[in-house]
Amino acid sequence: KGHIVRVLIKEDHAFSMIGELVGDPILLLVDDVVAMLKKELPVKRFEEAKKAFEEDEEVARLRAAIEVAQKAMVRAASSNDDEGHLKAKNEYMSLMNSYQQHPVVLNFEAAENELRPLLEEVARALS
Repeated sequence: KGHIVRVLIKEDHAFSMIGELVGDPILLLVDDVVAMLKKELPVKRFEEAKKAFEEDEEVARLRAAIEVAQKAMVRAASSNDDEGHLKAKNEYMSLMNSYQQHPVVLNFEAAENELRPLLEEVARALS
């Protein structure tokens, strides 16, 4: 089958044109594959879940709090403060549990898991 490709016209004659291909033919085919993949339901679901994940304020707040708790654990461990480390670790574990059980995070992970087999199939076809 043929493909519509971009061509730079060098000479224009009455019944023909002379030109050269613009771009790498393999990359043009990759663009076609990407366009087809974007029409697949798992890809659409993943894109929606990713957008929700990136824009959710509560998830962002949890991620920031987790980072703070990690730093507190490191500070306490480096200063040999066992009680402080245990407190920071418990806070970290609580935040991680809240993060991992958050509906937006669970939806994102489910969409990612649904997409993975499709991407693996594409990778097998390309190898």
